[in-house]
Amino acid sequence: MLVLLWACPAQLACDATDGCLLLNSNIVGLGAAETLTQPQEVSASTIALSVEFCTASIANFAAFTTRCYCYGSSCTVPGPTIVTSPGATLTVTFTNSLGANPTGAVTANTMHSPNTVNLHTHGLHVDPAVDSIFVEVEPGESHTYAYQLPSDHHPGFHWYHSHHHGSSTFQVMGGLVGGLRVEPSSASDLPTALQAMARVTMVVHHIALDNSDTSTDPFTVWTYTDLHGRVGATDSIGASYSYSSVTDAWAVNGQYQPQHAMAPGEWQIFDVVNAAGDRILELEINTALQTADVGDPASVSTATTSGECSSYLLAVDGVYLDTARSGPHVDHLVLVQAQRVSLAVKCDTAGTYFLQTAYSSSVTNYEAASVQNLVTLVVSGGAVSMSAPTADQTSISKPWYLNDLTSTASSASWSIAVEQTGCCDDAAATYWLGIGDDCSMAVFGRAEGDALCASGGSCATDCAFSCATCDGSDKYGSCSGTDWAGVSSYPPSCNYASMDGEQGASGSYAHVAQLGTVNHFQFVEYTKDTGQVATEGWYGKTGDFRDTFPALAGSVETRVVFADFSGEVVVHCHFLKHEARGQRALARPANVALFT
Repeated sequence: MLVLLWACPAQLACDATDGCLLLNSNIVGLGAAETLTQPQEVSASTIALSVEFCTASIANFAAFTTRCYCYGSSCTVPGPTIVTSPGATLTVTFTNSLGANPTGAVTANTMHSPNTVNLHTHGLHVDPAVDSIFVEVEPGESHTYAYQLPSDHHPGFHWYHSHHHGSSTFQVMGGLVGGLRVEPSSASDLPTALQAMARVTMVVHHIALDNSDTSTDPFTVWTYTDLHGRVGATDSIGASYSYSSVTDAWAVNGQYQPQHAMAPGEWQIFDVVNAAGDRILELEINTALQTADVGDPASVSTATTSGECSSYLLAVDGVYLDTARSGPHVDHLVLVQAQRVSLAVKCDTAGTYFLQTAYSSSVTNYEAASVQNLVTLVVSGGAVSMSAPTADQTSISKPWYLNDLTSTASSASWSIAVEQTGCCDDAAATYWLGIGDDCSMAVFGRAEGDALCASGGSCATDCAFSCATCDGSDKYGSCSGTDWAGVSSYPPSCNYASMDGEQGASGSYAHVAQLGTVNHFQFVEYTKDTGQVATEGWYGKTGDFRDTFPALAGSVETRVVFADFSGEVVVHCHFLKHEARGQRALARPANVALFT
């Protein structure tokens, strides 16, 4: 069992100049809205998936050249939704059909290798040596992934994406993302009311081809055009826009503001993933598009006010809740990067509704936000009568690795640091999670970093430590003490951990922490700093199982069981430009061998 205490510095007030509130793509009804289409579903046990150059054509938004997942003759953004089941062996033959990478030296923790890819899943309880982000599939090469799901694997909605260190930020924004669903062993494993509901997949994907945000805040979103240059890509983006004012937008299943039909009284389940490496989503369903700060959703109802639409939160990060939720924390629903939800939705009255991103200074005041209609819900036709979700979902069985740990004691500990500062050869910010530009920053290496910042030194040449491979395989420490000199990126085999944040010269926000993904961790407690407005209710509640969670201002405690798999897992920030530039570390669960 591992306990994480994520600590973050004080929250900053929102300033429209620093990326906290960036309104983009607010226009509704540009051109003829498309009908929301479902990504192709692939349920075979053996799949051939490739990555190729393709043209992503998004009606009423843009067309551009990017890298796509291809299944058969179909190359799409997003990729196909992969469907599997408990006890299955999912075999994916993964081929890189891209051209060669740019030539030249590659520096650790920088943007590089735009055409090196891999396949990383969120939510599967599988061997981390199989679902390994250290796999590098170079142009012209193939790799076979064989995911063996346990027979009691929990049902739920997940996702996959490319996670090559140095290029994942660029590739995810370009569209190397897709949905992943584990079906229940039997339909009867779900409550009767849920069995009758149609499921709608929504892969929500941020595509900032260009924008006018010139701030240097550490959470400023780098555009696809900017990332294209930073990774050294030599292909042409060739972007063309439907409207010159819309160059930065959210897409749903590769579509811009599509329409989705529902009947009055019909319950549907929206399986939604925030398939982005940058922005947090704040979702609402409204009768009129909300484009300004919506205030405190807990005290002022900003969602549909006349009771036309109802929502129940059924599952988070692919794990069904014991009790389905409704109320303000569902009407204004926060999804951090990589998070998934299953949301039951019903609108009683015929009309038009907007499933949109919203912004609340009382909820994510310190996080980059955007406001846009995502899907127009068109409710029409004859009314239907369907049973609402039952609040009690304990009939959905959970495997042993999702047992409640909230009252379980833990032992041993290690700590890692979260920070961004404005030094070390980077005009914007360098992001620390135990390592620096060349894997040189010790887990408790604040002294070295501070000295370099003070002297204006270069992390590439002046730091005391180095590691040739940047995987930390020969560098690990003991559980005792806080002086980890020489530990560059490898926490020891302990089962208690804390993450401490320190505000740097560039300011600090809520990093979204991911502890691997082969094990969900359980949210136990959030202790906020004095004066902070963030409350855990918007991000999760005690007992929730997650694979990503924000390091809110204060400390967040989580617990997780590591018992059936050996090998390393990666701790990193899922604001992917931070991960690409050093905000990551490796964790080896207690009493298991090093990953080789």
